[in-house]
Amino acid sequence: MTFRELAERYLSYQRASLRPSSFETLESRFRVHILPLLGDEALPLSHEAAVRFKQGLQDRGLSNGYKRTLYTCAVCCLNFSNEHFGTAYRLPGRNFRRALRRAYTIWDPEDYGRFRALLSDPLELAFFDTLYFSGARRGEVLALKPESLLKGGRIAIRESYTRRRVTETKTPEGVRTVTLPGFVFRELEALAGETPRGRRLFERMSYTTIKRRLDELSEKAGLERPRVHDFRHSHITVLLYEGFTPRGIAERVGHGDTATLFEVYSGYRREEDGKMAERLERLGKRKIPGRPGD
Repeated sequence: MTFRELAERYLSYQRASLRPSSFETLESRFRVHILPLLGDEALPLSHEAAVRFKQGLQDRGLSNGYKRTLYTCAVCCLNFSNEHFGTAYRLPGRNFRRALRRAYTIWDPEDYGRFRALLSDPLELAFFDTLYFSGARRGEVLALKPESLLKGGRIAIRESYTRRRVTETKTPEGVRTVTLPGFVFRELEALAGETPRGRRLFERMSYTTIKRRLDELSEKAGLERPRVHDFRHSHITVLLYEGFTPRGIAERVGHGDTATLFEVYSGYRREEDGKMAERLERLGKRKIPGRPGD
């Protein structure tokens, strides 16, 4: 059996298990990167085949994180055979080294205000305002329709837009309603008045346009350039600093528990480390007698 034949069985199995958008991502990884390098290799894979695979990924100029992901996908395919067919296949060697994780870029309200002041297109203004002030994912905002707007300044998040089609939300907890600041809701109402029911409010906002405008205006405003998902990080971090409960924030952004909130999303603002040191210094002077240097 070749790796390609095994991959066909693996993908057929995963098609029934994954959300359509998740399966398309997996299938694309195999079709574009893994199978051109491993497809014709006989199983079990030799050490030489594994070296050629890693070198082939290296030569494609991919990010280190994506190379790790592709390597892991190939390993999962082999493990699928081991679990279901009793084989003992493995990918000789080790995965690519883990790179240092990029810190989140957190914009506080003042930072976002500088960026916002450069937005002149009402469509772009409504899009980025909704991202920042709702904490919704990019796909959730792109999927909004006129009928998503509810009474009381709330929006109904029921779907996500990814890979040029509307799908279900990322998780069941993602189905929710979110109350927006009045000015943001009015911006959406203005768009809804110009958009037929059943059509998306942000159909003219492509992934390319979003990234290009975000990069251009961030640089113009003199701000650290964020990823689109960092708007979500910023929203959650600001709410935590404003003293809202982790449970309430988790429900607002569509998380099933607060563990994800703390472990993944709650970064800290740039000045926080210094403030921690200052407060510890004050506590030390007040409560720790006989400190060295006293």
